[in-house]
Amino acid sequence: MKLRQYMLGLMALCLFASCGKDDEIMKPKEINTYDSGIFVVNQGNRDVASGTISFYQRDCKQEVNNIYQKVNTTTRLGNDLQDMVVIGEKAFILSNQAKTLTVVNINDFSHFGVVEGFENPKGLLAVNANKIYVSQWGNDGLTGSIAVVDVNNLSIVKSIPSRSGPSKMIQVGPAVYLTNSGGFTVDSVITKIDATSDLVLKTIEVAPNPVDLVQDKNGAIWTLCAGVLNDIQNPSNPLNVPGTLVKIENDQATLKIPLTAGTRNLVINNAKDHLYFVNNNWTYEHPINSNSISLSPFFSLSFNAYGIDPLTGYLLAANAFDFKERGEVVLFDLDTKNPVDTFEVGLVPIAFGFR
Repeated sequence: MKLRQYMLGLMALCLFASCGKDDEIMKPKEINTYDSGIFVVNQGNRDVASGTISFYQRDCKQEVNNIYQKVNTTTRLGNDLQDMVVIGEKAFILSNQAKTLTVVNINDFSHFGVVEGFENPKGLLAVNANKIYVSQWGNDGLTGSIAVVDVNNLSIVKSIPSRSGPSKMIQVGPAVYLTNSGGFTVDSVITKIDATSDLVLKTIEVAPNPVDLVQDKNGAIWTLCAGVLNDIQNPSNPLNVPGTLVKIENDQATLKIPLTAGTRNLVINNAKDHLYFVNNNWTYEHPINSNSISLSPFFSLSFNAYGIDPLTGYLLAANAFDFKERGEVVLFDLDTKNPVDTFEVGLVPIAFGFR
């Protein structure tokens, strides 16, 4: 059931907010600038529509959709959008289908430029103000690498080889850690890269199909390994390869917690002491000082993408429904477990950006 109906009372209040001045007008003000809020990357559906970007303004709990096409009528972002990052006054939006990184002015989303030539791109990381890493599976789905993008020249300047299926990345000081899920096969390592020299330092064995990475307040890295889900309807089927939550300390796997196959969507709260992820089609919470998974879920719901708002600390939960209709995002208060707002977005919400 859509939580949008559950939130009708709260949303009714938003209809009479005005996002700033002009409160006497008693209606939502049109949003044309994006200076404080949450961006939602909508992957799109090749059979229905291209990928889009939505924006949610926190102060009046109001959303606006398709913000790129509002000001760019002759260009498209492409389909299978993967992620976006913000560097200064620009946003960089990655499309797997178009194999491009589209650059826009963050304030009004007007088109600034594009980087082309990627090979099945999957992940995105702003290393610094001058450099972006784009993970890519290769055109064969097996030849993994990191494309190094010069932000100033908007060009790919080099490639860093990796194991197959590179995807999510996090930066820890001068190093970048990269998941290698295997692409069209299965891999089970994290690659460590020197972000200054762009050289591979080492690989860390974890568990099959690592898909997400976060760092906790003590400096430990946690990776969620999805395993192999051969039976989508039954994650507990013995034909599946179980998932694993792995803790990495000093570049060594020091803890492995068994999960069901297909576990996904690892995020960490702003205090960096509690993890949240989907396991067995429910959402679980895991304190970083615990060595075992909770016997009961955090709540008996799951979504296709999660994020944590760095300003409010709310859990952002994206629902794609049937992947053919507009999705929605629900904001949950992690202390009460209650939804505080919900808003409609585009087709297949998959990632978030913040400002």
